[in-house]
Amino acid sequence: MAKKQNKETKKFPVEKDSEKENHSDELDDIPPEFLEAIPEEERHRVVSIIRSKMFASFTRETNPIYEKVSSEHITSIINNSEEQDKRDRKERGNIRWMNFGMFILILVFLVFIIIFLIDNENILNLIITASLAFAGGFGVGKFYS
Repeated sequence: MAKKQNKETKKFPVEKDSEKENHSDELDDIPPEFLEAIPEEERHRVVSIIRSKMFASFTRETNPIYEKVSSEHITSIINNSEEQDKRDRKERGNIRWMNFGMFILILVFLVFIIIFLIDNENILNLIITASLAFAGGFGVGKFYS
């Protein structure tokens, strides 16, 4: 019951006439049809909200970390990113060499199989067909991943 009474008795402070005069210049920028739709006792609150939002759009709140960042921090970040770029380039180069090595190994294996099975055409056709199917499936898998 006490909670209900507190909710009912809690009201916003009523604006005094001197405060209304201070806000009259703020009302000049707002279109009259907009102001007419707002109850008179709430107009100054709405205007103050609009003003604060307009002011906030021009000023940017800064993150406290931004204030603590110095030129030394930025230099170390740039140096670390350069080192990371060098490591990434080296890793990509290693991957290319590994892919090239696998390609050569598979090519040597296929040439060996062809030379070894030149007399047995049935098995040779089966192995070549299976190899091409594997290569096609591998290519499709690489394409979709």
